[in-house]
Amino acid sequence: LLISGIKTRFHKINMTIKRHLLLSLLRWINNQPLKGVNSRKRTNFINNFREQILNTESYRTRLVSEVVKKDDKGNPIVLTDELGRKSYDISEEDQRNVASKLEVYLNEEVEIKTTGKENKVLAEFMANLLEETTYEFKGKEADDYDEWYKAFEEVAK
Repeated sequence: LLISGIKTRFHKINMTIKRHLLLSLLRWINNQPLKGVNSRKRTNFINNFREQILNTESYRTRLVSEVVKKDDKGNPIVLTDELGRKSYDISEEDQRNVASKLEVYLNEEVEIKTTGKENKVLAEFMANLLEETTYEFKGKEADDYDEWYKAFEEVAK
């Protein structure tokens, strides 16, 4: 791993990162143009967190299904605004409660294993990709990048 021009080795520790940062990292890396073996490493890294992605969507769906207003057949009521956008019929108070619960969930720490040969290779790949990217970050994405970098930098110390 190359951090600030110094070659380092991963210690036998696992790293943690907030769930929302992991999800934004997975979205970002999925959109990076990579060739050959680096593309395969990206796919393997993303696949390691497929369950996290599914669990997050499942949690969000469960929260909404608990509070959405339903018709007489038990189906969620869908509203359409003047621009044709659709949304579920949920009271403002329930929307705030869902958003609050989701925020807590997304701010929970998720462990990324860096022990074992395959996990180490993938963690090193991610650290190098973050170090060497030429992608131009701005706004919230720049803040997220800083947090991703710090997380992988900690593992490399």
